[in-house]
Amino acid sequence: MGNKQSTLDTKAKIQDGLLTFIILNCENSSAFPGYDQNHEEVIKIHSGHKLTVSIDYNGKTEKVSCDYYKNSVWNKGVIQHEYVQSINECTIKLGSTSTKSPNYRNFDFDFNQYDQGQIIRLEIKDVNSSPDSGETTIDGADIEQPGNNSVILNILYTTNLKTLKESNTIIQTTRNSNDHLSVMQSFDHLDNGDIILYSGSSPISEIIRDRFYRPWSHVGVVIKTYPFINHIKGQELSEEPVHYVIEAVGKEGIKDPFRKNQVLTGVNIFPLKERIKEYDGYNVQAIRLAKPFTERQKERFLTNCFELHGARLPFDVFQAAILLLERLKKWNWVSDKSVFCSELATICLFRAGVLTDCENYPSNTDPGEVSEFLCFKDSKIQFLKYDI
Repeated sequence: MGNKQSTLDTKAKIQDGLLTFIILNCENSSAFPGYDQNHEEVIKIHSGHKLTVSIDYNGKTEKVSCDYYKNSVWNKGVIQHEYVQSINECTIKLGSTSTKSPNYRNFDFDFNQYDQGQIIRLEIKDVNSSPDSGETTIDGADIEQPGNNSVILNILYTTNLKTLKESNTIIQTTRNSNDHLSVMQSFDHLDNGDIILYSGSSPISEIIRDRFYRPWSHVGVVIKTYPFINHIKGQELSEEPVHYVIEAVGKEGIKDPFRKNQVLTGVNIFPLKERIKEYDGYNVQAIRLAKPFTERQKERFLTNCFELHGARLPFDVFQAAILLLERLKKWNWVSDKSVFCSELATICLFRAGVLTDCENYPSNTDPGEVSEFLCFKDSKIQFLKYDI
């Protein structure tokens, strides 16, 4: 759903003398009170509004905004200032255009306290909370429990993006082009049943996000298995399983290694590394299962994934369009002829035995709802790729 994207140009300036902050996302569940009881209405509370991060440095202010969703993600959230070596602190401010949003304290950011080129989690506190500075952790480590109305802002900073690009593998060239740079994170820890969430920038992707009030427009499911082996004399068998992702997609530019004859649309299995690197949208995230599959669940999952793959089901444009127009549960028209992205993910997870009956509405589930299945409860969203 919304997997085809338009090409984007790199926004960040790669040159000496620039202080660079990359604003990734805001874990802001506290800004949606009552979500667990009435999520269909609460998710809309900040609809049409913007969430903004501004950075004050050396007397100047730069800011970036994004749509105010639950777990908001910035599209190329790059802020750059002329760097002054004698000034090693700035003020980070989080605000919004929504009158229903909490008001947050400013965060005094001291460069000497943080490592450059790593994802930093900042706890931004509500003005009504204790006045002590927010907690922080480096490179994705957990902050146990943010306070009431506090949020987590994930950022990355460097005083020289050019040097960081040359010396740190976190900044990589993507889409086979020197014009595209992305923050890339390892996915080696992912396993069967974890989900991959994509944020595209095409008009269809924007419609999907606006319609469902979440930052994602497409979803796939991780498969970790041994590579397909063509019977070539002398070919060595792989000793280790490889990461793939199963998706229901429109036309893509990469090949499905499990198919001798490629199909343009529908259910495909792609090498995860290649899929992430070549994806044309502006970010890719992952959410892990709260509990890994048991051996029985894993066997069910893999069997059903390859059964769906072998059926060569086409991408269901019609049902995806209905989902955009209507959200009534009675419109759960399950078809064995075609599927769309979040429908496929729901089917795979349900057949593995990790979804409840109440969650089993495959034809009426959007990518954001997949991320909120109970099997992912309390799992942290992780960035795999972020365009800069």
